Amino acid sequence: MLTSPKVFSYPIPGNPTGGILHIYGEAAAAQDVILYCGGFPDGLEPISNLAERLATARDGQAGGCYVGVTCFPGFDNKTFNEQKFTGFKKGGFTFDEVTCCVRDAADLLFKEHAKSVSSSTDECKTTFTLMTHDWGVVIGHLFINRAIEERSFAQHKPDRLVMLD
Repeated sequence: MLTSPKVFSYPIPGNPTGGILHIYGEAAAAQDVILYCGGFPDGLEPISNLAERLATARDGQAGGCYVGVTCFPGFDNKTFNEQKFTGFKKGGFTFDEVTCCVRDAADLLFKEHAKSVSSSTDECKTTFTLMTHDWGVVIGHLFINRAIEERSFAQHKPDRLVMLD
C-alpha cells in the first residue's frame, strides 16, 4: 500500500491557495499520468481508493500511474481546506474559471512529474488521461475543446478521456 497522497495548493479565483491537488504514486516509475476532476459537490473521498490503486503496480509496489486528484473549487478534502466553498467567490464560479482551475491543476501535476523524473521541461512525457466524474464531465469537455484550440491549454491535451457518471 502507498502512503498518503502528497498535497499541493494552487491559486483559484478569490483565493491564492484555494485549489488543492492530491498526488498519488511515484513519477519516476509511472506508466501513465492521470488527472481526475470530480464533480459537484464531491470531494476527495469518492476517488481516493481508486487513485491509490491506479498508482500501485500489480505487485503492490509503486510503479503504477502518477495520479492527480482535484475537485471543484472549495470541495476538496476539508482536512486540507477549512474554508467553506461559499467563501471563495461570492457569486460562484463560471465554467471558464473552473476549466482554468483544471488547467492549473494539470500544470502543477506536470511540474511535479517533471521534477521527479529529472526532466528539464514541464511537458509530460507519458500518456495523459483526463478522468472526469459528474459535473467534472462538463468541465472535461470544455478543457479538451480549449486544449485543441488555445495555446495556454495545448501543452496538456489529453491522450484519453474517461467520463464517469
